[in-house]
Amino acid sequence: MDESRTLEQAVARVRSLVEETADEVLPGLPRTPKPYNEDPRPCFDAVGAETEETQTQWGVEIGLDPDADASAIIRRTAEYWTSKGYPVNDNHARGDPPALFLQEEGYSYQMLVNTEAGAAFLGGNTPCFPPLA
Repeated sequence: MDESRTLEQAVARVRSLVEETADEVLPGLPRTPKPYNEDPRPCFDAVGAETEETQTQWGVEIGLDPDADASAIIRRTAEYWTSKGYPVNDNHARGDPPALFLQEEGYSYQMLVNTEAGAAFLGGNTPCFPPLA
């Protein structure tokens, strides 16, 4: 990870891809910043112990019609992310509810489509950052 980046820059990068993806895949639908927040949260090491590093999440809940086609939303998201050069993990694309994941340069993003709840959840996590000096 490039240590010269700031947490604020990382949050801006997450917000940018989340908003761009929502604009491209589900344009014009209502969005609410939820269930994520911008407060830093602890990171964990490989065995699950909390570290001094922190990361931030940011995302949106996008309102959907109950008859929305979840697989089409996942497919459009995968196509958009792939067109931008990002590697996608579609192992859960046929899950219940279907989901799509992306990890690159310490960032992670996810699209979860829950038509029963009438919403898609699109969000991302920043990389972990050392404590502020």
